[in-house]
Amino acid sequence: MAVTLNCGPKNVYFMMQRIHATIKKPQIGLFQNILKEGGLYAVKDFMVAESNPRYKTTPCIYKIIFVQRTRVVEIFDISFPYTMFEFKSFDQLIDAQTVDESTLIDIIGRLACKYSSQHKEIQGRQSKLMDIILEDLQGLRLPCTLWGDYVDELTDYLSIVNDEQPVIVLLQMCRAKKFGVVRVENTFYVTKR
Repeated sequence: MAVTLNCGPKNVYFMMQRIHATIKKPQIGLFQNILKEGGLYAVKDFMVAESNPRYKTTPCIYKIIFVQRTRVVEIFDISFPYTMFEFKSFDQLIDAQTVDESTLIDIIGRLACKYSSQHKEIQGRQSKLMDIILEDLQGLRLPCTLWGDYVDELTDYLSIVNDEQPVIVLLQMCRAKKFGVVRVENTFYVTKR
């Protein structure tokens, strides 16, 4: 799948990449009953702008902005990959000098270790967290912190799974953080499980 965006004097060509899309508050009502998570859509008549948020959902330097005249049509194409991962390898994340903390990433690894859940007060609110260690196929280990409902989901899953089976953890749109060493954590309301 390839998309060409006409950006005035220059054209931008994307091949199988994610691109961030934004719907501003005044236009939400136009699209909230049309768009649903997991849907596939043809979109036309939108704006293109440079993408520079605090946390980028994609490494793409552009984003599309839905406007009043934007047209959206749901399409059905079984050949289109409905889930597009952009996995970062553990060796790309272990080097704190090269880690980009502003771009959300996808990771996959075997659950090698888990610690007890704990509660922590952050900005005056109680938050639940659990530290785990993920391991890749090369044996590299990466610390990971799960927050909120993700703690309960993992705990519930581990209570019903056979202890002898490996547990594979896949986090989409999590973020890397440097605390001496690099660790990853889910991002509230963005990370998919």
